[in-house]
Amino acid sequence: MDRLLVVDDEFRNLLEAHSAEELDQLRKNIVRDGRVIDPIVVWEGEDIVVDGMTRYEIALAENVPFTTIDIPFENRQQVKDWIFAHQFGRRNGDGISRARWRAMLVEAKATKISNVRGSKTAIVESVAKATGVSARQIWSDLAVTEVLDSLTPQAKRNIVHGHIAATPESILSIKDLPESQKSQVCDVLENLPTNVGEDLVFRSVEEVVQAVAEHQSGQPEKPEQKNKRLEQEIAKIERFIAELPARIDSVAEGKKLKRSPWKERVQVAFASFVTIWREQCKKP
Repeated sequence: MDRLLVVDDEFRNLLEAHSAEELDQLRKNIVRDGRVIDPIVVWEGEDIVVDGMTRYEIALAENVPFTTIDIPFENRQQVKDWIFAHQFGRRNGDGISRARWRAMLVEAKATKISNVRGSKTAIVESVAKATGVSARQIWSDLAVTEVLDSLTPQAKRNIVHGHIAATPESILSIKDLPESQKSQVCDVLENLPTNVGEDLVFRSVEEVVQAVAEHQSGQPEKPEQKNKRLEQEIAKIERFIAELPARIDSVAEGKKLKRSPWKERVQVAFASFVTIWREQCKKP
């Protein structure tokens, strides 16, 4: 469709930028299909892109056709509300992604009214109800987002794009670090390898924080901390084992195999490994 549209910087900045890998894959998909599959959502009467900004730009660059859907909006704030609600509703990412989107919903609504604690509390409660979580969770989401925004842009991107595992708790732990440690944590997070196949020295934000704290204090890891860390690692492996059947079936389907006779054997082997590991962890 030959239609010139406007990509608004304010609306673009409301959205999380695609990683290089995501952008490359999206471009390949569009070129492969010879068109943009999903329609571009446009502000009716203004010709401003509301959803599909990246798809629209790729369509122009690759000279492939696209379709549009026009939606009427009364003002820019109504467009922002739609963007937040639409993006949050269709994203099923990890805890960090959803925490950030809930926080962004709160901040978007807070710009409409006086920025006082009482008003923000009401907004937090309304967003909690709308997203099906507690108000306490929303306040935690706001705190997590504040810590993420305090990091360097690259460190933040590495966390947001999943180049290192992170939980809300591990991100919040950065806030209470001394400035020297926080700076060092930022430096590590900023310089993570992002290429597939590269060895990762640290696999989670928690490991980075812990290593920096130990390095600066010179104190060895406490037994209870070590046990907690081991339990978390075991939990990760157990989750991986639980997902193995579906992953193996997916690979088999992709390779057009009728059956995966080795699926059960792989699962049993990993389960046995975890059992042995747990027994070893119990030893002093």
